[in-house]
Amino acid sequence: MDDHDHDHDHDHDHDRVATGSSEHSKLTAFTAAARSQFVEHFSALAGDRPIIHLGYCGHENPGDNAISLAEDRILREAGIRVDMRITALDLELRYDATEAAVRANPGLPILFRGGGMLNDVYPPTSERHARIIEAFRDRPILEAAQSIHYSDFAASDHLRRAISHHPDFRLLARDDQSYRWATEHLDCPVTLIPDAVLSGQPVERTGTTGGGIGVAVRHDMEVNDRRGTVPPGPYIPWAQEPRAWQEPRLIPSRLRRRLTGPTKFTSMLEPLVARGRLARAVGLLAPYDVVVADRLHIALVCVMQGIPVVVVDNSYGKLGASFRTWHLEDLAQARLVDTFDEALQVATEWSRGPHETH
Repeated sequence: MDDHDHDHDHDHDHDRVATGSSEHSKLTAFTAAARSQFVEHFSALAGDRPIIHLGYCGHENPGDNAISLAEDRILREAGIRVDMRITALDLELRYDATEAAVRANPGLPILFRGGGMLNDVYPPTSERHARIIEAFRDRPILEAAQSIHYSDFAASDHLRRAISHHPDFRLLARDDQSYRWATEHLDCPVTLIPDAVLSGQPVERTGTTGGGIGVAVRHDMEVNDRRGTVPPGPYIPWAQEPRAWQEPRLIPSRLRRRLTGPTKFTSMLEPLVARGRLARAVGLLAPYDVVVADRLHIALVCVMQGIPVVVVDNSYGKLGASFRTWHLEDLAQARLVDTFDEALQVATEWSRGPHETH
C-alpha cells in the first residue's frame, strides 16, 4: 500500500445514501490487501514460535475489542498460536505481575495490540510500552498498527530510548502522520498499514433502515474543542457498557485483575468477552440510516458494516489522518467534516433516501 496524502475537498460532493457495488468491491480489495500485509508481518514476528498478545483489550471500549479480535483473526489465518493474552488492564493494574508472566515464557515474541497508545494524551500507557520494550530485549517485539502523537516531544524520550536499544523491535503505523513521525524519530523499521479492523470482510448494506440518524460522541481527553455543538440524539452508548457485560460476569474486571493479575485461564476467556462486546456495539449502530460520531472505531466499524457514517476529528487529528491516508471516503459512504453542524447536514441529506448527486 502506498504512503500518500489525500486532500479533503469540501467543495466536491460525494453524497450517496448506500454504498454502491463499485465502492464495496474497492473496499473488499483494500481489506484483502491489508489482511495479506498483516499476515506477512505477524508471520515474520512469530517464525515458528507461539507469541504473547500483549495489551489485548480487556475493557469496555468496543473499538479496542474490535482491534483485538481483528488481530486474533489474522493470527489464525497465519497459523500462529497465541500462548497467552495479557490485557491492557493487566498492564495498568498489575504491571509487575504482567512482566513476570512474560518472563515465565522466555523467548516468545511479543505482539502489542494496535491502537492509539503511543501519545502524551494518556502518558502512562506509552510509558508502560516503553518499560516492556526496555525489559524484553531478549525477543522480537512488534507494535501493531498504531497512531502516534506527542504534543510535547520530551514525553517520548523514554519510548525512543527503549526502542533505540532493542535489537529486534518493529512498528506498524496506521496513518501518514504517525508514519512520518516514527520514521523521523524512532530507530527501528516502520511500515505504513491500516488499522487492523480494516483487514476484515466488509458487509454491503443497501437502502435505509428507517432508523434515522444516530449520534455517538466522546467526552474524554480527546474531545476536539472546535467540533461545535453536539447534535441532538438519539445517542448511541458506545463506551457505556452495562454492568451485566463486565468480565467476568459477576466480578468487575478491575477488581479481579487487582487480585489476580494475568492468568492462562482468563487469557482463554478474553476473545469470548471481546466478541460479545463487539457484537453489542454493532447492534447499537445497525438500526440507524446514518451515524454521526467523533470516534475512529465507530467510523471503521460503520465502514466495515456498510453503515453510512459522518465523522468529526478528535483533538489531535487521529480520524482525519486515517481518512486521508486510506481514502476512506472513496471506499465507503463515509465523510470527514470539520464540525457537528456540517455532519448533521450531510447525515440529514443521506437519511432522506436514495439519490446520487453529480
